[in-house]
Amino acid sequence: GDGTPFFFGTGSSESSAKFVLDTAGNVLIGKVAPASQMGIEPHFQLEGTGHGPSTLSTFRNSNDASPSYVSLGKSRGTSVNTNTIVADDDEIGQITFIAADGTDRTSRVASISAFVDGTPGANDTPGRLVFSTAADGAQVATARMTILTDGKIDIPGSVGIGKVATARALDVLQATSAEETAVFAHSHATNVAGCLVNFTGGTITNRTKYFFRGMDTSGTKMSLWSDGGATFAGDVTFGGSLFIGGTGSANELDD
Repeated sequence: GDGTPFFFGTGSSESSAKFVLDTAGNVLIGKVAPASQMGIEPHFQLEGTGHGPSTLSTFRNSNDASPSYVSLGKSRGTSVNTNTIVADDDEIGQITFIAADGTDRTSRVASISAFVDGTPGANDTPGRLVFSTAADGAQVATARMTILTDGKIDIPGSVGIGKVATARALDVLQATSAEETAVFAHSHATNVAGCLVNFTGGTITNRTKYFFRGMDTSGTKMSLWSDGGATFAGDVTFGGSLFIGGTGSANELDD
């Protein structure tokens, strides 16, 4: 009641305390004074010099399939225990990975963030998950991959699958021959066009170049179209023929 912190420990001095509740309401384990991280002084801090003293654990024992939880939440309320609705693009929670850089603890090497991804309502809270990493020479993480509310994945920059690094937008390497490197499939019940693979020099919504239309319902040919699908360029049949500008014998090239 006199504004003095509570020190709990087995030693005779405050510096040997294992648990501290200070006058600001900070709960400190393994330290007696709070430290700032990213310019914020967290009210709960655990710090140690080994694996055990630096590890948080939550473990559930129950005869069912339910897990233990780590829960991060947010409302737009201005007091505790409120349920004021959030808004589109509100960041609901973030897991941040911070590295000491020799001067302070503000450098973020990576983060995982959850956002509202659409207009929320009662029992209707669409979300997206953003994975970020910091580039060489930076101390702030940049978004590298986003899982959108509809399940689509947005990856800006270069993507290497089966590779450590790539300078190309998409680079796929398969180390074994057990399976196909890539499979394109279309399962829409009323669409018989097959898979579309677009090649464009414009934007995604302005497809001005060529694209392949995958096998038709017979499973025997592929089509090449130009001008965003407006002009038919020809067919390649899996019987060995190439048709340019049409499908009749006048347009056929074979061996």
